[in-house]
Amino acid sequence: MVLDVSVDDIFKYTGHDGSEIVFPSLKEPNNRRGHTVYEMIEYAWTRGYATTPFAPEYAHVSLASDEKIEVYLNSDLLQWLTRYKDLVFVGTMPSGQGHAVAWNKDRQMILDPNGQAYFRDEHKMDVEIMFLCSRLR
Repeated sequence: MVLDVSVDDIFKYTGHDGSEIVFPSLKEPNNRRGHTVYEMIEYAWTRGYATTPFAPEYAHVSLASDEKIEVYLNSDLLQWLTRYKDLVFVGTMPSGQGHAVAWNKDRQMILDPNGQAYFRDEHKMDVEIMFLCSRLR
């Protein structure tokens, strides 16, 4: 989607489709291998893309004490990114399952690898990190 390749191309590169059961003691779908974000970053690099992470929120922790503050991505930057850039959102579904989806700037919609398209407020994933994929020159 963001890299303009098919899911099958990713499967060929990684050598698996993510469906192998590797944690038999866990419930579906958490028992499956899936694909790691690092496999996807490596694949993007081989396709000529750099990936830049943006965390919608994170904690800034003092090394001198137990104090921490919550820090949120600048809303102007978030608006700009979603208006002008294709992105990958990585996070957790309400079921606890990790998931990744593409953000299409032209359609202003989330494109799920399951084939569905959603408006941003319709998709119930808790986004933990976003990746901007930029073409290397």
